This record gives sequence, C-alpha cells and structure tokens, in this order.
Amino acid sequence: MMPLLKGNFLIKSLSDDEVKKIAGAMKPESFKKDDTIIRYGDQGKEYYILARGCVKVILYNNGTDPKDPELEQKIMLTKEMKPGVGFGELALLYNDKRSASIVAQEDCQTYTLDGAIFKAMMVKASIQQRTMKAGFLDQMKIFTNLDRFQKLKLIDALTTKSYKDGEIIFNEGDEGKEFYIIEKGECDCLK
Repeated sequence: MMPLLKGNFLIKSLSDDEVKKIAGAMKPESFKKDDTIIRYGDQGKEYYILARGCVKVILYNNGTDPKDPELEQKIMLTKEMKPGVGFGELALLYNDKRSASIVAQEDCQTYTLDGAIFKAMMVKASIQQRTMKAGFLDQMKIFTNLDRFQKLKLIDALTTKSYKDGEIIFNEGDEGKEFYIIEKGECDCLK
C-alpha cells in the first residue's frame, strides 16, 4: 500500500511517518463490476485510493440535479482511472456533495479512509508541514526581506524529497533548477 500512497498527489508531499499513519488508518474494500463507489450528489464520507481494477468517472453538466430522472442524458464527460489514483477528496475537503459518480468497470479493490480521519490527518499534516517549513525559512538570511504572505507562498511551493545515504543530489556543473533546504539528516558538499 505504501507505494500507492507515496505516488498519490495529495499524499506524496507528506513525510514517511505521516504516510505510515494514513496507511494504518486505511481499510481494504472490494467492489464488483458495475458497483457505484461514489454517487453524484451524495455527501462525501470516504477517501479512496484505487489499488486494483479500473473505474469510470462520470461528470454531469453544471447544475444537474442528482435526482433528475434523465440523469444519464446529462453526462458531460466520462474518463477511466487506473490503480494508484485517489478520489473522493473534493467533497471531504470542501464539506460538499460528491461532484461526480465513480463506477467500477471491473472488480476493483480500494484502500478506503474515513472522511473525518482523512480531513483531520490532512489538515494536521498541512499545518505541521507549513510550521516546519516556515521555521526553516525564518532561519535563513536570504529570506529575511520576505513578508509573511510571500513566505507562505514560497512554503506552498516547497516539496519534500528523500535521498538515500550516498545518493548524489546534484553534481557540480549541473544546471541549477531547484533550491534545496536540508529538512532532516546531513549531506556532504564535495568539489
């Protein structure tokens, strides 16, 4: 399950410890072909990561009533999603109703996280990440002239990358495309 979580766009920026906590709170769930996993208009209660199978996302025209007897004629777009993708986060993050239906195209397995746990973990992790990154920036002279808003914008653009012991981060002469801040551990700068 860890590779699925680490590849997920919402979760990939979290630390390994935070990802492990989320993995521990998820439960496997199976769906048969043609099962509706998420129904358009329902209140969001879970977040899903597709582990096996294929699902179809069905988006309806704006303003379509979920109880419309001609709902199938109001489809704006459909697309398929394969394993590794997460879905169901929008309704949870925005306390809104489901904005699409998700239907199993074949027998599927998901890892499912209760919505309240998802929201609490994501908000907590986000606050912790921002606080930690703000602490790093506050200690660096290069950023002293930035106001709080500018620092928050920079913090939102920062991503965490992990490197193994002995792994080369970059070589002298490489084009400088990224800026690095050591979050945890040590590195050697060799000439």
